Amino acid sequence: MFCQSKSENYNPHQQPQIIGGRTVQPARKNILDISDYLNLNMKHSLGQGSAGKVLKVYDFELKKEQAIKLYEDEKYFQTEQNIINSLPKGLPVLKNLDEKQQKFLSFLLRNQESVIPKGYRFRKDLFIENRQRLALIMDVYDVNLAQFLYDIAESELFDMEERIYLAKVVFAKIFLCVYHLHQNGLIHCDISLDNFLVLTNQDQETLQIFINDFNHTKFKQNAIINSQQISGKHFPPEVQITGPATCVIHTQDHTINAKRLDFFSLFCVYYQIFGILKIPKEQIDSDTEYVMRYFYYPLEDYEIICQHVIDKIFNLHVDEEFMRYLLVETYDYPDCVQLINFKENAKLIDIMVKLQEDKRIFEKIQLNYQHDQEKNLLQFNFKVFQQEEQGKFNENNQQQQLFVDQTQREYNAIVQIDLDQGYLCFSYQTKPSYLIQQGPQWFERFKKLVLQAIGPNNYENLPIGLNQQQYQQQEQEEQKQLDQQ
Repeated sequence: MFCQSKSENYNPHQQPQIIGGRTVQPARKNILDISDYLNLNMKHSLGQGSAGKVLKVYDFELKKEQAIKLYEDEKYFQTEQNIINSLPKGLPVLKNLDEKQQKFLSFLLRNQESVIPKGYRFRKDLFIENRQRLALIMDVYDVNLAQFLYDIAESELFDMEERIYLAKVVFAKIFLCVYHLHQNGLIHCDISLDNFLVLTNQDQETLQIFINDFNHTKFKQNAIINSQQISGKHFPPEVQITGPATCVIHTQDHTINAKRLDFFSLFCVYYQIFGILKIPKEQIDSDTEYVMRYFYYPLEDYEIICQHVIDKIFNLHVDEEFMRYLLVETYDYPDCVQLINFKENAKLIDIMVKLQEDKRIFEKIQLNYQHDQEKNLLQFNFKVFQQEEQGKFNENNQQQQLFVDQTQREYNAIVQIDLDQGYLCFSYQTKPSYLIQQGPQWFERFKKLVLQAIGPNNYENLPIGLNQQQYQQQEQEEQKQLDQQ
């Protein structure tokens, strides 16, 4: 499946070689060298969490991009491998639906065979960063759910009624994914918008959503976890965060039911969907608030999914025309482009500097840049600040009114421009986080902002990555030599 290193023997002291313009690491016997197919010039992290980082790579033999999660802890590798090998197949089953609800359910799951992504492959034979690594390899989907929603919101193509309808459709799909796990005795314990993948098909007019990332999933329906086992991005009120990797659970026995994490996270992601789509709190109807309140603090036993909640979630009409209109948009923002029509460095610098005045996506943008005269390379270091909202219910009020907390997050992005070759490449830096998994949606939004400023007529998407381009050039040169012989 992967190109094996051309080095015949591995020497731990052997230095990397430059072959055909690309870096080739020394290879172990029976160990696949990731540098032989990793697109080094476009490498960036697709995510960072407690289990490790995820890289986007290019598989030369499959001729498509792949995602590779590199595990820092063998425990997480074994946990996710065990969970994925036991994931339920097929689709969730909902009982006691009336004709309207059944029609809506069929609409949500059209042409979808499972709510779990396909193509998981676990590997122990990859060599990267000078050591053998444990890895999970899977296909790269269109985009994660958070980025999908941000793109919809920024397009400004939909009115308030359409955005509210989309919010309810998306949450119904999320609920189906989580409910399917619960039906089969699995509790995810790390639900966030970043952990859902989106696959769109304009020909079939389908929007499919899959649940992903099972590092912390529990096998038991009534799994009880303590402060050392707790994980995820959203924590209920009885969990107090005390440090980067510590928390206190304020219950009688200082433990919490794992399903409580999933239920509270469902409330959080539902509220976030409304926030991202710029739907004011005043537009949240009574049915939606009922569902939010239920997941915020369910009054039913954890073994029971309230039938009233299911009734409200799936009591929507099927709007084929809206979904058809929705899927016209595309969500592919390249990591590297070929600049055209730029002959003056000053013009590029001016475009980047003016981004600091753009308030459409980020609350604030700061920039430092430098010009490496020796390599003729421009590097722009951006700090972007994004306002994020989190909804809560005021439990001191018997009416349980919904209120909003706002926080500002800072992210770091890098734009590098090779002035000789005319390549512009994006990357970003992130601080490791053990409790909060940082998703890439802000980075995709940043790339979109930069490319809009450059202008669609001033760049071309590279059909293949830089490293693959060099690889093919090398193969062509070798073939010419063989032909001459």
